Amino acid sequence: MTTEELKGEIDALTRRVKHLEDTCLDKERLQITRPAKAISPGEFLIENKYSGEVHATFLLGYYAEHKLNMESFNIVDIEKLFRTARVPVPSNLNDKINKNIKKGFLTEALEKKDGKKAWTLTMTGDEEFNKLK
Repeated sequence: MTTEELKGEIDALTRRVKHLEDTCLDKERLQITRPAKAISPGEFLIENKYSGEVHATFLLGYYAEHKLNMESFNIVDIEKLFRTARVPVPSNLNDKINKNIKKGFLTEALEKKDGKKAWTLTMTGDEEFNKLK
């Protein structure tokens, strides 16, 4: 193939690519975006300005359901989240959960999780979180 033939091929390909870019492709879709990084439990608590152990317990329950996609969470799950967040685990975590139940934010799950009592957020709990935003 001669130099002139190669130049002609390159020009033809350049025109085809330009035509495709101008007519067929959604330019916004071409922008490269990075997937959002997951937020850690500690960052989640700080971002949501937790105030005290009861509030932190509620927020970590929300985190378990909405960030970790757990259907329900048990005492072990919440303890692990406190430790991962590097926040001291409350001495009586069940009491903090019960206080959130009294507020209407949590309710006992229909089934146990790993042989332990489990909880889920209520609609009121979800609404409460959304009020904080």
